[in-house]
Amino acid sequence: MYNPWSVLNYVDIGYLDNYWINTSSNFLIKKALGVADKRFWTDFDQLVLGREIPIWLTLETSYIERDSNYSLWGLLVNSGYLTALKRIDSNTAVVKIPNDEVMSEFQILIAEISGVDGMDLQQMLACLINKDMKRFFELYQDIVISCTSYMDAKENAYHMLFFRNVYYTERDL
Repeated sequence: MYNPWSVLNYVDIGYLDNYWINTSSNFLIKKALGVADKRFWTDFDQLVLGREIPIWLTLETSYIERDSNYSLWGLLVNSGYLTALKRIDSNTAVVKIPNDEVMSEFQILIAEISGVDGMDLQQMLACLINKDMKRFFELYQDIVISCTSYMDAKENAYHMLFFRNVYYTERDL
């Protein structure tokens, strides 16, 4: 599913791409994700798996004013990276990642934060599809060695994104 801005650009340009992401800078999102705590990443893992989760958030303050998980969740909702499906009360909402375009942007952001090369992930996926387990484990080992020592919480989120890609690729074959 794509958002209306991307659909309009497709009609105008004739090529389907992630146009919405390019309408603003993701600097603050990337910075906030880079310092998010383990509790945030535990909840985020559920979103990456396609689940809808209740979160405590504030939509009224900016992340710059109050750098907390609930401000980060509010930033992600206010900027369109998450969709609030329903409000449970004044501080709680059920959210989800709205579409594949945003999921793709999260993959890029988390790869950048974790220091993982996106091409390595594509190669790993190709190795799984072609049953080249030797090369798969070489790439996987490089990723684990390069990011687990200092990015433990974010690395888990990256695993979830990778395994989600494997699942959807396998399903589409």
